[in-house]
Amino acid sequence: MGWRPTLVERALKGLVFFLLSFFSSSKTSTLSPEEARQQAQAEKLTLVVAENATGYFGVRLNKPGKPKPYQARVWRSGKYMSLAHFATAEEAALCVARTPEGRAAAAKRL
Repeated sequence: MGWRPTLVERALKGLVFFLLSFFSSSKTSTLSPEEARQQAQAEKLTLVVAENATGYFGVRLNKPGKPKPYQARVWRSGKYMSLAHFATAEEAALCVARTPEGRAAAAKRL
């Protein structure tokens, strides 16, 4: 017979799933586009402009019609890594700008 998770392991997995879904739910506050730009300026970050549908590096419109349609993602270790989904493109761009990949992209554009 193969390996089967114990009751404790299943309970921990359920707890982790619950916590992740709770903290990433649409109940969490979102930033308006202007607030995201102000926050980037306060953190001395650059929201890197790109010639794509969203207008920002590392941001794509992944789920049109959903409450959080903009996906922030970076290229890491030879593959795309999804960071999170956001209500605005600017908020997703702020998330990308906080990563080492986002900082490197901003430095290249200077």
